[in-house]
Amino acid sequence: MPERGLGRLREWDEQNLEYKLPRKAVPPGVNYRYWWTPEIVNQGSKPYCVGYSGYTWLRCGPIYNKPVLTPDELYFLAQDNDEWPGRDYDGSSGLGLMKGLKDKGYVNEYRWALDANTALAWVLTTGPVLAGTNWYSGMSDPDKYGYIHPKGDMEGGHEWCITGASRTKINPDKSVGAFRMTNSWGKDWADGGRSWITKNEFDALLHDQGDCVTPTEILVAPGKLLKAPLKVASAEWKVVNVA
Repeated sequence: MPERGLGRLREWDEQNLEYKLPRKAVPPGVNYRYWWTPEIVNQGSKPYCVGYSGYTWLRCGPIYNKPVLTPDELYFLAQDNDEWPGRDYDGSSGLGLMKGLKDKGYVNEYRWALDANTALAWVLTTGPVLAGTNWYSGMSDPDKYGYIHPKGDMEGGHEWCITGASRTKINPDKSVGAFRMTNSWGKDWADGGRSWITKNEFDALLHDQGDCVTPTEILVAPGKLLKAPLKVASAEWKVVNVA
């Protein structure tokens, strides 16, 4: 089994509590949504998950940026903007990435979801989000149903992208509601690089030193809008393309 890098460091500023993501009202009938990801990236064994998940987020809807920066460069951008000096350490934070993206003109503002219901409503109505959580051994390989579970030994911290959500999906444990996550471990991991996590287990991760961040105002880097054709990955999903 190839070595899989992690690299999320927790950086939490109590001022973040003043910038909570608003709980959006989900219109009746909007039960699932998938924001298509043009490519699946692979960080390999490098602790660069913040940069690679950020790259996935930029290439995902509702605005499909073709970043000037590579995933590696986004990782170093995050390091240059996080709380730890220099680059002589492994990993970075979602906060460092957002500060860097704002400085580069990709986003105008970013806010935090502190519970799964807020994140779910945002994904259903507005766009994808970045999750920074502890990563447990039960999350490294999905079960036979394609779900990851925060069980077993904690292996470190990981940043990953939530690109879809369903508020009506019935999970194998009979709970209702799930997120579709896109990882940065290549197409050979899970279902083409993607897996499920139940809403309840994601909520537990957020309350276990996790965070969920996304911009509320997304900008387009000049001349870098990606106009790639989108595909429906499953009949269950409504794919959103904002032209």
